[in-house]
Amino acid sequence: MLKKLKLSPAIELEMTESYTLLMSSNIKKIATDVANELGLPNRQVLSAVELLSDGNTIPFIARYRKEATNSLDEISLRAIQDSLERIKALESRKSTVLKSIGDQGALTEELRKQIEICGDLRSLEAIYLPFKPKRRTRATIARERGLQPLADLLLKQERIGQPRQTVLKRYVDPTKDVPNAESAIAGALDIVAEVWSENAESRTWLIEQSKKFGKITSKVKRGKKSADGAEKFEQYFDRQESIARVPGTASRETDAFVGQLINENKLSVTKVMVSESGASIYSASDIALKEFPDLDITVRGAISIARRLQDPLAELVKTDPKSIGVGQYQHDVNQVQLKKCLDRVVESCVNHVGVDLNMASAPLLSYVAGIGPKLAENIVEHRNSNGRFTDRKQLTSVAKLGKKAFEQAAGFLRIRDGDQPLDNSAVHPESYSVVRKMAKQLKSNLKTIVGNASLSQKLNANDFVDDQFGLPTIEDIVSELAKPGRDPRSEFRVVKFNDAVNKVEDLKPNMVLEGVITNVTHFGAFVDLGVHQDALIHISQLSNEFVSDPSAIISVGDVVKVKILQIDAARKRISATRKF
Repeated sequence: MLKKLKLSPAIELEMTESYTLLMSSNIKKIATDVANELGLPNRQVLSAVELLSDGNTIPFIARYRKEATNSLDEISLRAIQDSLERIKALESRKSTVLKSIGDQGALTEELRKQIEICGDLRSLEAIYLPFKPKRRTRATIARERGLQPLADLLLKQERIGQPRQTVLKRYVDPTKDVPNAESAIAGALDIVAEVWSENAESRTWLIEQSKKFGKITSKVKRGKKSADGAEKFEQYFDRQESIARVPGTASRETDAFVGQLINENKLSVTKVMVSESGASIYSASDIALKEFPDLDITVRGAISIARRLQDPLAELVKTDPKSIGVGQYQHDVNQVQLKKCLDRVVESCVNHVGVDLNMASAPLLSYVAGIGPKLAENIVEHRNSNGRFTDRKQLTSVAKLGKKAFEQAAGFLRIRDGDQPLDNSAVHPESYSVVRKMAKQLKSNLKTIVGNASLSQKLNANDFVDDQFGLPTIEDIVSELAKPGRDPRSEFRVVKFNDAVNKVEDLKPNMVLEGVITNVTHFGAFVDLGVHQDALIHISQLSNEFVSDPSAIISVGDVVKVKILQIDAARKRISATRKF
């Protein structure tokens, strides 16, 4: 048996320094590999690595450090970041593996070297597998008690021609903690449950059976029948309904009712249908409870849906992207990776658009570069206690918002009608001195130059390049001065559903309808026509031109006109085309 090595403090210090050098070497190596993979100069990638190592965020680097990275975009920066994270994860796992094997007294010098030079997690796990502690489950314990053959009999579901007690008696063994037939059958069922839980085909079958034969049941909570206002829910006190018969929410019926109301009262308003996907998740969340502690859950959901129309990005960030129901096979992929990718997309969108510092909620602020959930809450609390922000500098008085967080976030936060005109633009505070030079050259002032396209056109970006600010930054500033704080999102357009078409049965081949794209996949796109069932526009029907990637020509939220090709009312399948 090998003895566990005990290191002196001096040796531990030496190993720490060696580890730092190893990490530095690995980072340089991975930077070179990424540079080769992306076809980028090595110096560009190394600059990005240094910025990331200093705690800078991707949106900040992409927008405000273009000189350092020679204008690397977010995609390239993400690739570099992923590579660095792989190294860190690998080194962290190596440390865990070395400790685990060392604690077992099985760490030889040869094995240590093998682990240290290992270049990927898969190979590392293969080395570790013989030493990895096995997870003990109820099924594992049952197998140790000799109940696997009994479980096999249960799994086969065959008649064996013997009495039940006779068969079970063979597996009763008090010395193995199986004192009677009941404990034998219970242990065997633990094995059966584990087998079924690990079998994808069985899980799929159970889900399908639930959809076909399952029932949704509602019962009143104990002591709630006599509660104030309970009578309006009386019909749900003891109710059952088949899952298959649950009615995709009467949106078209509501739309028709509101339309009738508008016409009868000659109201000058526009009615808009908004997707409610994920609204119920939000309304029952801690965020909703904190925002509207005194409101019913249904009212919270209604407010959320209305806010989605006013500012979709600001409201949808409060809901887990998975709950919105956009994306193919979203439940079949690695959920940790899915969340990571979705969070990145949201972060990119939020920082690309910019955030109103005096209006944004904590969930929205949390996606701003350098902020995060805790600082976002602190900003909102500061705003509630001290009133609106009138200057970006006031952010530094927010609890725990230091210089680094301010540097990362300031350029993405907007202040309308504040003391500083540039605070409502994407110009970073570190560059305000450049704009003052521009104003001086134009013999003007900040208030006049901001938003004046004709004045900004007179500026020559090269005149303001110096050791601190390069040409890319200056060009961004000039562009921003022409249209400060502009919203890059396209103009909102209301979809006009056909009032005569309310359900699948109302559809007819060759009917031309307007709808809104709800999902884009590699094989086509789905469009909501207001009939409780989305129609599929196959990739071959998206355009008269050849389409290799649907997302290149169409996006979620696009309002489109389509012609109905086929309707399968029994299976609720609709196919449509844009080729007409």
